[in-house]
Amino acid sequence: MSALTHKLGTQLATGATASPVAKTHTQSARRSAGGELLIIRDATGADLSVYVTDPHKEQSFEAVMAADCDDKEIGDVVTVGTQQFVVTQWEVSEQNEDVKRVSIGLRSVAIAAQAGS
Repeated sequence: MSALTHKLGTQLATGATASPVAKTHTQSARRSAGGELLIIRDATGADLSVYVTDPHKEQSFEAVMAADCDDKEIGDVVTVGTQQFVVTQWEVSEQNEDVKRVSIGLRSVAIAAQAGS
């Protein structure tokens, strides 16, 4: 498949964000904002305030794997730019006459200390 070439009109974002996990090659990607939205209402039921508990970012990737790609464990840390993410999903699918594929899930965290500190 060839790359898309913009010719006319509004230029749009194209392609999939690269997986930050070494030796994986993204086929598709997804980013989302996570957390629980709380709407606080007054005595009459009118909206009064909005809060979010557990705000975080989530990313997921469908990727093909290099032959020497090491499997990840749930809770392993991956850095994306300057943001730390933990692995929430690592699922490898295999079948004859095809390459190995991995579904990767990541969730942002803000923890400064290293494990065992």
